[in-house]
This record gives sequence, structure tokens and C-alpha cells, in this order.
Amino acid sequence: MKQKNTHTESTHPAHPVRNFFYVLWSLLNALAFALGFFLFAAEPFPYSTAVLALCTVTVLLALGFGIIRPLLSRK
Repeated sequence: MKQKNTHTESTHPAHPVRNFFYVLWSLLNALAFALGFFLFAAEPFPYSTAVLALCTVTVLLALGFGIIRPLLSRK
């Protein structure tokens, strides 16, 4: 006997615009992470300290809001 397809639609709404910005944020974080490692290996240039600080803040924000906050908010 053939089984009927009982697949139901998800009740979770799709957010394509929000997902697009999540992808952009993830790419920015990956770039900041890679640039930070490059700055450690390369010769210092005039604004390397400022760029390294910006990369550090970006990666720390990603860790804070993307990993630590969701872990602490779960009950």
C-alpha cells in the first residue's frame, strides 16, 4: 500500500532579508578574523593598531551576540 505524504509545513516563518544580512555579517567576521591574523604576521604599517583593534571588536561582537548570548539565554 502506498503511503501518503504527511509532510506539514513549518510554522517557523522564513526571513530571507534577515538571513541575507546574517550572511553579510558572517562574511565580515570571517574577513576581520583573517585580517587580524594577517596583521600579526605582517610588517607594521601606519594604522595597523587601529585596524587590529577594529578587527578585535568585530570578532568579539560576533562571539558575544552569536555564541555567548544564545547560550546564556536558553533555560
